[in-house]
Amino acid sequence: MAYLLAVDDERDIVELISRFAEHEGHTIDAADNGIEALRLCGENDYDLIILDIMMPQTDGFTVCKKLAKKRKPPLSCCRRSRESGSATAS
Repeated sequence: MAYLLAVDDERDIVELISRFAEHEGHTIDAADNGIEALRLCGENDYDLIILDIMMPQTDGFTVCKKLAKKRKPPLSCCRRSRESGSATAS
């Protein structure tokens, strides 16, 4: 199965993603900010990174730019609309 990284400053979201991924047989690491995500990406070879855009310290866009300079796995970037409260992914 796949080796995943979930990055979000909202612990409930990371926990939900982790439970689903583990239920499907994947191995998953978690980070609650972009700095931690970059550190983990330097230490591990992930198949997929699920990345929140709006985070304190280092946002998801900055993480994407830094990872794009290296050969890194596909990213799924998520954001939640403040108006509707719904989440979208790209």
